[in-house]
Amino acid sequence: MDSMRRLFQKHAQPFGRAFTFAAILASFGILALLSWPILFSLDLWVFKDRGNLLNLDYLLDMGLRPGVDTYYSYGLLPVLIQHYLFAEFGRGYWPMLACTLVYYVVMAGFWTLVLARLPHERIWFFAVIAMIPILLWVNPNFPYCLVVASMSFALLLVLEGRFDLAFAVSAIGAVSVESLPLVLAALLFVLIVIERRLGQDHSLRVLIRRLVPGGLAFLLLAGLLTAVFGWRSMLATALPLQGAKFYKAAHVGFLTTGMEFLYPMENRIPHFIFGRPAWWIASSILLVIFGSFAAVRMIRRRSLDPAEIFVLLCALIHVVFVSFAYGSPTQHVVFDPLLAAGVLVGIAMTVPARLRAALLAVFVGLGVLSHGAQARATWLAWRGSTSSATTAGLYADAAWAAEWSKILNLASRNRLLLLSYGTGVHHYFPSVESPNVWYLQIAQLFPSDKQRVLTQMKGADVLVEDLSGATIVIDSDPAFRRELDSLCLTDVTANFQIWRRHPPGTEAADCKTNPRAATATGG
Repeated sequence: MDSMRRLFQKHAQPFGRAFTFAAILASFGILALLSWPILFSLDLWVFKDRGNLLNLDYLLDMGLRPGVDTYYSYGLLPVLIQHYLFAEFGRGYWPMLACTLVYYVVMAGFWTLVLARLPHERIWFFAVIAMIPILLWVNPNFPYCLVVASMSFALLLVLEGRFDLAFAVSAIGAVSVESLPLVLAALLFVLIVIERRLGQDHSLRVLIRRLVPGGLAFLLLAGLLTAVFGWRSMLATALPLQGAKFYKAAHVGFLTTGMEFLYPMENRIPHFIFGRPAWWIASSILLVIFGSFAAVRMIRRRSLDPAEIFVLLCALIHVVFVSFAYGSPTQHVVFDPLLAAGVLVGIAMTVPARLRAALLAVFVGLGVLSHGAQARATWLAWRGSTSSATTAGLYADAAWAAEWSKILNLASRNRLLLLSYGTGVHHYFPSVESPNVWYLQIAQLFPSDKQRVLTQMKGADVLVEDLSGATIVIDSDPAFRRELDSLCLTDVTANFQIWRRHPPGTEAADCKTNPRAATATGG
């Protein structure tokens, strides 16, 4: 408890702790307001991961067990939290936006406390403020809110030398998304063992006492989730086995999807400088160097230094992320705050004073340049998207909304099933039926999931393929293809393909050829 009091007490800061927290939180709020069309994006809330997580709550009501009866590869804690919030406040994006605001507050607190540990100079405060667009994911995926907050505060406790409490806090992330938080928990376990080995008291009693907080946290969370979801769901989601299978099947990784981030097909040079790649590469190199030097210094001294351990852990987590856990091209956004924290602490607390200014200038300068792409994307969102009843009050591209209006009109007169990567559409548009699965995605369908989708397809009058997300499983799966081929493809637009079972006034010869069939691969 003494360490916790030290962590949250008022350290000497150039502007005071309260002002620092308020300034960071206000900066988060200003960024969110400037990003309003992204914060309220229909694509994100309905057609992407947030809609899928909402649909998972509907699957629970159907009696389907996550990871057992229906595919699910995250941890169960965010499922439990959102289920409670939906039960209390209703399903939709508002309860999740409330969680986002809490996330803003928590992360503002994290950066305030990090600054409290850095040198007593105003430049560090201004460096953090200048990096706000990197430090904040404006419209985050809820499970990763728990992951980033848990890992951030676990690392903060490492700065205080409280490895036992850090181990306990890491449990929250480990049962939210069982990937990098599990890596952090394992590293903290090893760290506790090493600390006991280097200490004066080598007794087993000391080791057990240090492991008790973390052990209890894992046991209590696992017990709660098992009681709610059952032991089979808990066992199925305890390790990242399902996620690893998906990554392999979808050819996801740093050398594939990561290259799309670093070296896209278009705007390569502008994207490299005014997007995130230049900052990300420079920061990654700096962090690995800082972490390596920190490890060497501690090995030579045969002693542990909290600041050096903080940097080393950030470096190890980043290396594991790049080597084994890189997902979509934009997934770096989730963990960029931890990359930034590791570099900042590395510059401030492990680098000789004569080098700090130069390294900080490079770090912040590249960061500020990287805001250019985000600013442009936000400006385009303001310029090109609108909100209306057609888009459930959320923001969407005007041309897309015009096409979507026709889909809604068709759904009002027919039983329409939308074959989309996102499966939460039916909540916002009740006339549109969505697949009763978590994701309609390759390697993310159990046999029972696939059978439910096929049953829905057979019962629909109209099938619509959404082209805005991943379509490979729809295009390539033989059973799905056979069902689509039994219908008449009547419309092919920029965003949708529409099949009808009984198109009025249309002969079989009038049906269009599926332009995606020629490029589909076996599934």
